[in-house]
Amino acid sequence: MRKMKLHPQIREDQLTDLFEFINSPEELKEQLGNLSISIDSPMLSRVNKWFYFLNKNYAQAPCMFTHTVYAIIKAAMSNEVFRSQTTHEFETSLRFYEIAIKSEVFIDFEEIDSADMFLSISLLYGKYPGMVLTSTYKSLTTLEERSGIEELKALYKSLFVKYEDPYVLSNNLFQLSLTETEAMMHVLRGLNIRAFSQLPVPISKKASFYLMNHLPDNLRFDNNVLVRSIICSKLLLAQFANKHLLQPFLSASTVFELKVFTFYDDLPFWTKAFELMCGAEGEELGLSAQEFVDYFEYKKYTEDQHYSLKGRTTASIAQAIYNWHEAADFEKTKGFIDMKWEGSKIQEWTAEEQGDKYFFQEITDGNELLRESETMKHCVFSYIESCVAGYSAIWSMKKEVNSIYQGHATIEIRDKRITQVAGKRNKTVSRSDIGIIKRWASEMEFTCEYWI
Repeated sequence: MRKMKLHPQIREDQLTDLFEFINSPEELKEQLGNLSISIDSPMLSRVNKWFYFLNKNYAQAPCMFTHTVYAIIKAAMSNEVFRSQTTHEFETSLRFYEIAIKSEVFIDFEEIDSADMFLSISLLYGKYPGMVLTSTYKSLTTLEERSGIEELKALYKSLFVKYEDPYVLSNNLFQLSLTETEAMMHVLRGLNIRAFSQLPVPISKKASFYLMNHLPDNLRFDNNVLVRSIICSKLLLAQFANKHLLQPFLSASTVFELKVFTFYDDLPFWTKAFELMCGAEGEELGLSAQEFVDYFEYKKYTEDQHYSLKGRTTASIAQAIYNWHEAADFEKTKGFIDMKWEGSKIQEWTAEEQGDKYFFQEITDGNELLRESETMKHCVFSYIESCVAGYSAIWSMKKEVNSIYQGHATIEIRDKRITQVAGKRNKTVSRSDIGIIKRWASEMEFTCEYWI
């Protein structure tokens, strides 16, 4: 490991000390390998300067060290504000860290998200020093008790928020592009977001009011944060009373996640779809947001691009979904049946819980996926294109009954996150099933954002 170099031309390479101080050298080695093939030598040199700073200050801030290293690696590959820093902005960001280290506040990043946000605040500090409202030392006292996300939000507000906080942007601070960051600072100067000259899509006065004041606080986006936020505000114009359903609705959508501008172009369709799904909650039809969205995406983007929801009722859509689960509508997708895909190459897993035996196996071909769909009476076969593209991984959880493993639940994984768990006919799994899935997820290093 000590022979690794960030780049052959970098003198005084910091990797030797970095490997000495880091918690997990093997994980660092893997991340550095990804870094070296993703960025150019000037950026590697900048990263090396960050590492020099962290190594030099390790003794004063050991509990900031490991997660900050990983935050810097991630930012170097994907954060536009980090990647575009001038020398002066970089030095000012380092000064923010120096102040934090010299303060009497003990900062301990228990999670990578906290390190990401602290780094993002330092980037704002470097790029917009004239907008800092108060003493940095004083603002850092918000971290005296804990250095979690909520405390870091308080730090950000103390430093930058004088008027309105565009919280849907600040909650996604690390994911903001340069333009989106400028949009946020535009609002922090007391200006209306509608007056920002580089909006990705138009927004009405009422929608901008919703964006600033009424979007759910739990919206998290990986990219295109501003256009996603505008979409959310426009959906709420039609269904404000059901704002609590907005996050489940959008989280269920592959189109919203992967093709957000297609989703925006079809916004009248998705507004009606959201209305129908919200109506189902009041009628207690027993269908989840995922089931509605899966059906709408299948009809609109697989079966018929001209598919319309005009004249549809919640009851008629619910009945169509029930029929779909019975596989009556799968005929057009059976052309995919002979497809095979690589999958995640994670090994099968067996375990016993309170006398019951379970078997977890990833599905990597069309025949098995169709069999899972038909056995479990749900629509997982419609995910085959996502599986082939590597976007989704589908696992079958089987339970031993009379010495035979039988289908018990289907699990979707996206980027090492459990995003769906469905029993037969999309029924919710039991508490004991949740326990065994938690054990499996822990051993596979999956996170459980969906329902656990």
